[in-house]
Amino acid sequence: MKNFPGFKVTLNNKLITTAGINTNNFGATICIIDSVKRQVDNSEHLKLTITGINASNDMLTWCKQDLELGDTIELEVVKAPFNAPIEVKKSHKTDAEILEQKLKQFYKLKEELKDYL
Repeated sequence: MKNFPGFKVTLNNKLITTAGINTNNFGATICIIDSVKRQVDNSEHLKLTITGINASNDMLTWCKQDLELGDTIELEVVKAPFNAPIEVKKSHKTDAEILEQKLKQFYKLKEELKDYL
């Protein structure tokens, strides 16, 4: 795809955000709807989270929204322009550290999969 798509997100017919990466660079935009009940403490939550990662490995957040029974969520695939994230956690790793981490993972997987290659 030439233009990096994103998501227009509405909750109960109210626009929450239009999330996506505003460049033709690499990245990901992720929409998660989760319902969790933990056995350990019997806690539970129902949540909509819109996050992403850009080419600099910065973690982006557009939405962290608690949900209730009966809520209606609509996702539409759209192209830029997108809203700025409400939170950006800068990556503290240098390009060399990122490459080193990727190579370490590559060699680990290569060893694990040697019988299949």
